[in-house]
Amino acid sequence: MDEHTPPWLVEVQNKSWEPEILISGLTLTFLFLIPDAVYNFFGMLVQDYGVWDAYARMLYAISIAWLVGLKLVLLGHLALRGLWTGLVGLSYVYPHGVNRARLPKEHAAIDFPSPAHFIVRLEKLCSLLFSFIFASIIFVLGVLLLAPPIIALFFVGLDRAMIRTITLLGVLPLVLGGTLLAMILLGTKWKESRLKAWLDTSLFSTILTIYVSNLGRGRTLTAFLVLFLAVTALSYDSITGFPFVNDADAVAEEEQPLTTLDPADYESTRNPKLRVDRATLASYRAEDALELFVAAYAEDEHTLKVIAGDPALHDARPSLGGPGPHAVPQLFELHIDDEPVPELRWLATQHPATMQPGFVTRVPLSQLEAGPHHLTLGKPVWKIGKRELREFKRWQVLPFERETVVASPPVTPEAPTTQNSQPIPKEGISPSHSSTSGTTRTDPSGSGMNEPLSNS
Repeated sequence: MDEHTPPWLVEVQNKSWEPEILISGLTLTFLFLIPDAVYNFFGMLVQDYGVWDAYARMLYAISIAWLVGLKLVLLGHLALRGLWTGLVGLSYVYPHGVNRARLPKEHAAIDFPSPAHFIVRLEKLCSLLFSFIFASIIFVLGVLLLAPPIIALFFVGLDRAMIRTITLLGVLPLVLGGTLLAMILLGTKWKESRLKAWLDTSLFSTILTIYVSNLGRGRTLTAFLVLFLAVTALSYDSITGFPFVNDADAVAEEEQPLTTLDPADYESTRNPKLRVDRATLASYRAEDALELFVAAYAEDEHTLKVIAGDPALHDARPSLGGPGPHAVPQLFELHIDDEPVPELRWLATQHPATMQPGFVTRVPLSQLEAGPHHLTLGKPVWKIGKRELREFKRWQVLPFERETVVASPPVTPEAPTTQNSQPIPKEGISPSHSSTSGTTRTDPSGSGMNEPLSNS
């Protein structure tokens, strides 16, 4: 131990395993619960505030990859701490390690290390992993510093075209250009400045230097590369599955021999904790009507504003009213099996589970044959970058099946009976007076209907 290390710090270092295990367990539990909240947060930015889906997807990818990396490191830390605990217990029972007096002859020449040797090595490795966790937190927070200024522009409620101009001509050049200029100046004119000295001795720089100077540059880069590849492989599906994209068509599947149903498209099977990315039906099977919920996108309100302000676009859609959140359903075009659905009554609402804003309607099925069908939802979206109105005919495709409505048979009223459960005769004829030799017989059910008989 370094002679300059204060005694109290030596005592803390010797007992650091206690808070390490506690913090690792609690943090790991939290990390397995937080991905749904991260998913909903970035979905909210896109849907409710109109943040660009590509920008939100990038931030979501960084966040999910970081969470997966923390899970890997924490799981490894807990596993090694478990092995460390086992070795501590083994060293307590057998403090001298291998009993050489009872070794077989073929093992007598082997120099077996003591349990304390492995305990010390594991202690250093566990402490190194634990320090790496919080060093990565500092690094990711530094990478995400660019996000809040741009997201704040959407929260303020600026026009989407203005936000694009401010970001491309203001925020990005200022941040990237300022960073590049600072790096050049810190390497030349500001080489002896207080800022340069502060950056060199900052927490992140010091931690990175400790790793490089002790492990070596090659080992440090290899460790980061292996972790990066593992995180990328484990988080790829989650990152590519970010569905909050407003300006893209859904994958058409009705042409496939077997339709693949997505559980997230139906309220009866979807995860109620996650936001609806586009639209859902109450269930796959329906009888008289479909219960349809469509998620609201702030980008659609901007599309309405553009159409209302452009005479050519407005004349092409004379049925559209003025802009506003309640006018968004006017953009929707519904088809069932390529047949247009008549005008529907839409209601603005909040999803009962996720509390996200959206629109609901009932699509009648009374004129539809029983069997499998597809509900297709399309709408136009204004592309700010290309300055054009794009029609997305298959914005959402929802397979469903209309069940056959079986009419209930008419209920025949039972005839009143006497105490001996014999039917009361009608028209003065008792059952005992009926004859099998005639041409008719009385219906035994008491319905009064006669049935022709054949003469034998």
